[in-house]
Amino acid sequence: MVLAFLLLFDLFLIASQEPRAAWPLLVAGVLTTALSLSPGSLAVRAALGAACSGVVTAWLFTLEGSRTWGLAESAALLLLIAAVSRLTPARVAVPCLVALCGAVIAQPFRLAAPVGQLYSLLLAFPATGAIALGGVLRLGDQRKDAELRAVREAVRQKERLDLARELHDFVAHHVTGIVVQAQAAQVVAAQNADAVTTALKVIERAGVEALASMRQLVAVLRGEAASLDPGSDVGQLRELIEGFTRSSPGLAVALDIGDGLEAASLPPPLVSTMYRVVQESLTNVRRHAASATTVSITVDRANDRLRVCVRDDGQPATSSADDGTGFGLAGLTERVDSLGGTLRVGPRLEGGWEVLATLPTPRRAM
Repeated sequence: MVLAFLLLFDLFLIASQEPRAAWPLLVAGVLTTALSLSPGSLAVRAALGAACSGVVTAWLFTLEGSRTWGLAESAALLLLIAAVSRLTPARVAVPCLVALCGAVIAQPFRLAAPVGQLYSLLLAFPATGAIALGGVLRLGDQRKDAELRAVREAVRQKERLDLARELHDFVAHHVTGIVVQAQAAQVVAAQNADAVTTALKVIERAGVEALASMRQLVAVLRGEAASLDPGSDVGQLRELIEGFTRSSPGLAVALDIGDGLEAASLPPPLVSTMYRVVQESLTNVRRHAASATTVSITVDRANDRLRVCVRDDGQPATSSADDGTGFGLAGLTERVDSLGGTLRVGPRLEGGWEVLATLPTPRRAM
């Protein structure tokens, strides 16, 4: 709008004062305005704008008694200066800025000397201001880009941590079962050969499930799968417990799900976290409580809170499968905290171990 107004102003001013210079000045104004607003290579547009203005200056310089130049042309060139300063690489910006600033400062030489020299000096200030404005905007763009890169890196780091957590949750559960069954097979091999066959079948099944989990993880890394989450069905806990029971003969697992929870529409992150709590708890029972004979799992809801409680009657023991890193519980704590819940892990007064997770539930899921 501003450039259009300046073009109209130039039309009336030049037509009344400089009829001889009217058409070259208006052509230069229209061309430079179009170049400053059109898409395409900024360097090419800057070069064409400076060349157009320079040609008109050289032609009008030969006219005696010229008293004006186009304001729209000057404004368009200043706009190009600011854009070049902001958007182009330094190796391209320097020659373009020299050409554009030269074209702006040379415009007053179309006037009769010495007035043209005075205006030429004055135009150096808006040209410098346009360069400064472009530089300030360029710094702002660079700062925003740096912040965006930092955010993207933080997101990638979080994704890597999430994938590491998923690797533990999905694979460690099966691998621990393989180790426990292999240890049991070694103990009973001499007394009961049939028990060894049963253990080998359980080991085979757990190995297949572990490989499937690894393939799913690789698919996520390749972008071929959207998630490793088990889904949004509370009833999937029964499948998890059935698999755990098959791989842990002699260990009774009882599951108690509160009324209406299996049919409730709970958010997937909530159900996924609940699933992880049970999965990690069962894995730790297998690894650290070899003497356990019973495990009770309770899932209920009260006062807008979902409670997941896993208890066993075993005594803590150190096994060769324990690497002491505790990545599982650390990742589980982060997962629960991210949903605004709490996780408490510790021994029970009557013996055994307890894992209790409390998670907030949205009212719409009630």
